[in-house]
Amino acid sequence: MKLWFFFRTFILLFITFMGCSIPENRVKLINKDQIYTIDDKKDDSGYLQSDIVYDLIPCESDFEGTLKHLMYKKSIGMKWYANCDLRGYEYFLNEKNKDNWKEKEKEHIFLMEYWSPPVENIKNIVFLTAGQQGSLIDRMDPENIITGQYKDYHHYDEAPLVGINTWKYFKNATRKIKWKSLAGQIIADGTYNNGEYFGFTKADTYLVLAFDSCNYWDLSANQKQDLAIDFLEWIFSKVNKHTSTRLMNIYLAGSSMGGALCVTIAYKMRHTQPWSDIVQSAKVIVSLMDAVANHVDGEVWTTSDKINNPNNSFYFCYKSDLSKFFTSLHNTYIYQVAGGSAVLPVIGVKYHAFYFNPNGVNLYFKWVNRDHFEIGREWNNDTIKSQLIWLADTINMF
Repeated sequence: MKLWFFFRTFILLFITFMGCSIPENRVKLINKDQIYTIDDKKDDSGYLQSDIVYDLIPCESDFEGTLKHLMYKKSIGMKWYANCDLRGYEYFLNEKNKDNWKEKEKEHIFLMEYWSPPVENIKNIVFLTAGQQGSLIDRMDPENIITGQYKDYHHYDEAPLVGINTWKYFKNATRKIKWKSLAGQIIADGTYNNGEYFGFTKADTYLVLAFDSCNYWDLSANQKQDLAIDFLEWIFSKVNKHTSTRLMNIYLAGSSMGGALCVTIAYKMRHTQPWSDIVQSAKVIVSLMDAVANHVDGEVWTTSDKINNPNNSFYFCYKSDLSKFFTSLHNTYIYQVAGGSAVLPVIGVKYHAFYFNPNGVNLYFKWVNRDHFEIGREWNNDTIKSQLIWLADTINMF
């Protein structure tokens, strides 16, 4: 008996010290007092940087969900059909007619409702969107660090034609989400840690990923405003009128042109009824990754004035007057991480991210010496991890 006791004790101690007691797809949580300790130093953004705020949540595999195409074709040369499997598709239509689309430009909208709890349980809304996917003429499907989507997500093997534009026949299909992405970390936290970092779980959070939201540079100012309203109507069709008393957080995150859409949605959410009534007591939190706006049209109050990146003389952002419109907004927070490189340097018109004055209260801006594709597609500690740190702090401290 004594021999067995010592043997068992030795095995338990060995497992403990070797760390084998923690499953590989989980993270050992730190005490919250330690996680959210803030020092007394500010960086250039005006944001109080945390000490040890976030440990990457490792997962054994990526996540999967059903990606739905807003509209699709059944065969060659046929008209577009509404995807009735996507609840609320009618908010993107004209006069609620499933064969009457408001704009042809919406033909490449791809959405994944990853978490969709009963409406009476929803306390949080999370909307994550990638940036522009190619052009209105040549649709593309690159990877993205916000949504965690992989490249070639819109390729459809069952299309009647092999080759280009198979996406037109895509209706629904299972697609993976990188665990090492903003979306992947939010899902991992809600799945394995019961929302310890961000407070988002499957039980109380409506989580939607837009692999393409179709907020493209070439759309007119009116088209972009209409698109933002379409998304607002669609998102809030998933909650009921009683949600306003329970709604705690609305988190919007986007890269490139998707970031501009998030800013427009946030502004309209705060200033337009009935949405302003529904979200009156909720935090509205916006993460931007090298977010781009059409300065020619003045999208999100962006001007042609240039602000140079202090870390790279070849990079610059167009100045936005966004701070004039958001500084006074109660419970609304925005954080832009930008490099300011040319998005497409080989063409005449150069697209760049936008800059706004940080105030250290609810508006934050961070310069990084990285190009547009590094910021929007890769995991880097000074970009996407910085956003996760800021999100955790904003959720838990303000």
